[in-house]
Amino acid sequence: MLQLDQNDKEDKCTAMAINKNELSSSISKYFKENSLSCYLSQKTCEKFIALAEIMLEENEKYNLTAITEPDKIALLHFADSVTVAKHLKEGASIVDVGCGAGFPTHVKWNVDPQQIHDLKITAIDSTLKRVNYVNETAAKLGLTNVTAICVRAEDFGKADGREKFDYATARAVAALPILLELCLPLVKVGGEMLAMKGKNAEYELSASKKAIS
Repeated sequence: MLQLDQNDKEDKCTAMAINKNELSSSISKYFKENSLSCYLSQKTCEKFIALAEIMLEENEKYNLTAITEPDKIALLHFADSVTVAKHLKEGASIVDVGCGAGFPTHVKWNVDPQQIHDLKITAIDSTLKRVNYVNETAAKLGLTNVTAICVRAEDFGKADGREKFDYATARAVAALPILLELCLPLVKVGGEMLAMKGKNAEYELSASKKAIS
């Protein structure tokens, strides 16, 4: 996954408008730098810009993100979310745990369909207003295979979601030992959990040996 500086994560810009040219340029830059250009097309870039506009428009109402500068959106929301794409097989079912503002949920489904086909994404979060935002935004963007549900991961893993998905993804949700308890019950036998972690990934992995076993 991308290695992100703490300053990037703590960006507090509150601007509500987006410079489309700057965002488009930054998307191209960071996708190229991180070997993600195969997932980017003109149409995909346009969808990312539309997603950014919706996010900023709804940000005050839903308290979605502190990251609102085009350069940071391109790197920390879009490019970082697409890093999981190479791990996904065609037609996979995915549960995104703690979907928040829809990253990586919306981004995974927006990438070039020549690269990722027919993903079926279930986004879960315990906060109803964020679930509503993810569903409303998916509808606006025509993401017909995205469904968000208001439920706690630990409850979902004991009921309808147990061993149901090919992949479980999680980004900025919890430390890895806790994340394992939330995500692994949702994955089919033979499936995979994709934990999106930054510079402390090796430390968290080491701390998770007992939970993994």
